[in-house]
Amino acid sequence: MVREKGKPYSTGLSFFNEKIFYSALRWMEILIMGVDKGYDHDFYEN
Repeated sequence: MVREKGKPYSTGLSFFNEKIFYSALRWMEILIMGVDKGYDHDFYEN
């Protein structure tokens, strides 16, 4: 597992939770700004 700078540890679980967290932020952006700005494609790519 790759250790990320500024973090004490990086496990599969923390990485997974992090992806969920950022996905939630992304979805909030989508809901607020709308899905007509290419967020769909961007979301599934990352």
